[in-house]
Amino acid sequence: MHLVQAFVASDESGGGTVSTAEFSEWLRLLDMQLSESEVEQMIWHSDQDGSGEVSSTELATTVGSSTPRPMD
Repeated sequence: MHLVQAFVASDESGGGTVSTAEFSEWLRLLDMQLSESEVEQMIWHSDQDGSGEVSSTELATTVGSSTPRPMD
Protein backbone atom coordinates (compact mmCIF):
# COMPACT_ATOMS: atom_id res chain seq x y z
CA MET A 1 0.00 0.00 0.00
CA HIS A 2 1.29 3.47 -0.90
CA LEU A 3 2.25 5.69 2.07
CA VAL A 4 -0.36 8.39 1.34
CA GLN A 5 -3.12 5.82 0.74
CA ALA A 6 -2.34 4.16 4.07
CA PHE A 7 -2.40 7.52 5.86
CA VAL A 8 -5.74 8.52 4.30
CA ALA A 9 -7.21 5.09 5.09
CA SER A 10 -6.24 5.41 8.76
CA ASP A 11 -7.56 9.00 9.09
CA GLU A 12 -11.00 7.81 10.20
CA SER A 13 -12.19 11.28 11.19
CA GLY A 14 -11.15 12.76 7.85
CA GLY A 15 -9.51 15.68 9.64
CA GLY A 16 -6.11 15.36 7.97
CA THR A 17 -4.43 14.22 11.18
CA VAL A 18 -4.13 10.85 12.88
CA SER A 19 -4.35 10.09 16.58
CA THR A 20 -2.30 7.47 18.37
CA ALA A 21 -5.02 4.88 17.69
CA GLU A 22 -5.29 5.87 14.01
CA PHE A 23 -1.50 5.91 13.69
CA SER A 24 -1.39 2.38 15.13
CA GLU A 25 -3.92 1.30 12.50
CA TRP A 26 -1.84 3.02 9.80
CA LEU A 27 1.22 1.03 10.89
CA ARG A 28 -0.88 -2.17 10.86
CA LEU A 29 -1.89 -1.40 7.27
CA LEU A 30 1.82 -1.17 6.48
CA ASP A 31 2.28 -4.56 8.23
CA MET A 32 4.49 -3.09 10.97
CA GLN A 33 4.28 -4.74 14.39
CA LEU A 34 5.16 -2.15 17.04
CA SER A 35 4.30 -1.78 20.71
CA GLU A 36 2.10 1.09 21.90
CA SER A 37 5.24 2.67 23.39
CA GLU A 38 7.02 2.52 20.01
CA VAL A 39 3.98 4.05 18.29
CA GLU A 40 3.87 6.88 20.85
CA GLN A 41 7.58 7.52 20.30
CA MET A 42 7.06 7.67 16.53
CA ILE A 43 4.21 10.14 17.03
CA TRP A 44 6.38 12.25 19.35
CA HIS A 45 9.11 12.42 16.71
CA SER A 46 6.60 13.24 13.97
CA ASP A 47 4.33 15.66 15.89
CA GLN A 48 6.14 18.90 15.13
CA ASP A 49 3.45 21.24 16.49
CA GLY A 50 2.87 19.33 19.73
CA SER A 51 -0.83 18.67 19.05
CA GLY A 52 -0.66 14.99 20.02
CA GLU A 53 -1.62 14.01 16.48
CA VAL A 54 0.32 13.68 13.24
CA SER A 55 -0.73 15.53 10.09
CA SER A 56 0.07 14.31 6.60
CA THR A 57 2.50 17.24 6.25
CA GLU A 58 4.30 16.36 9.49
CA LEU A 59 4.50 12.72 8.44
CA ALA A 60 5.92 13.64 5.03
CA THR A 61 8.49 15.89 6.70
CA THR A 62 9.48 13.16 9.16
CA VAL A 63 9.70 10.45 6.51
CA GLY A 64 11.74 12.72 4.26
CA SER A 65 14.08 13.77 7.08
CA SER A 66 17.21 11.85 7.93
CA THR A 67 17.57 13.73 11.24
CA PRO A 68 15.07 12.81 13.97
CA ARG A 69 13.53 15.49 16.18
CA PRO A 70 15.75 15.87 19.29
CA MET A 71 14.36 14.73 22.64
CA ASP A 72 13.66 17.65 25.01
